[in-house]
Amino acid sequence: MGRYSGLILSGALFGAVCTLIGCSKPEAEQQRELLTPPNQAAIQKAKQEKAIVVNGEGELLPSDLVLGGFPVPRGFEIKRSLDNEWFLRSLEVSAARVASYVDKRLFTGSLVRSSVGGFRWDGAQLRDAPNLPKLTVRVSPTKNRPNACELYIRSYANIKVEKLTQEQSEARVREAARTAE
Repeated sequence: MGRYSGLILSGALFGAVCTLIGCSKPEAEQQRELLTPPNQAAIQKAKQEKAIVVNGEGELLPSDLVLGGFPVPRGFEIKRSLDNEWFLRSLEVSAARVASYVDKRLFTGSLVRSSVGGFRWDGAQLRDAPNLPKLTVRVSPTKNRPNACELYIRSYANIKVEKLTQEQSEARVREAARTAE
C-alpha cells in the first residue's frame, strides 16, 4: 500500500490544484495531453512519408543515409560495414529498380552487367559531386525473391596508391610469405 499512497496523494493534489485554478478539461484528458508529445501528428506524418519507397512515377526515393557521398535509396538497411565499404539489403526493392536509381546518380566508363541480373559500376563518380572520391557500387538480385536485392558500396577515400618497383613488390611478397608461416 505504501507504494501506491504516493500516486493517490499526487492524484489528489492534481485534482485540488485543478479545482483551485479552474481547469476546464477533464483530468484524464489533461493527463493524456501531458503524456503525448506536442507534435505527435507531425511525427507520425513524417514516419509515414519516410516509409514511402517510390514516388508517383515508380522511381526510388533517396533516404537520409549517405555512404561515401552516395545517397542510399529508401528501403535498405545496413547488414555489414568495413572501412569505406558497406553491405546493404532490401526486401522491398528489385535489382532493376535500384540499378536505374544508381545509374541516374553515377557516371562511369565501366558498367558491368551480370548474367543473373546484377550490375556493377567501377570507379564511378557522383554526378552531383564529381569532386568526391570514386566509388564502386554493386547491385545483386536475391535468389527466389523478385523484389529483393543487395547493395554494395565502396568508397576510395583515404586509399593511398603506391607505385612500387619490381624489386619492392618482390620484397613485399617474400615478407608476407615469411610472416604467414
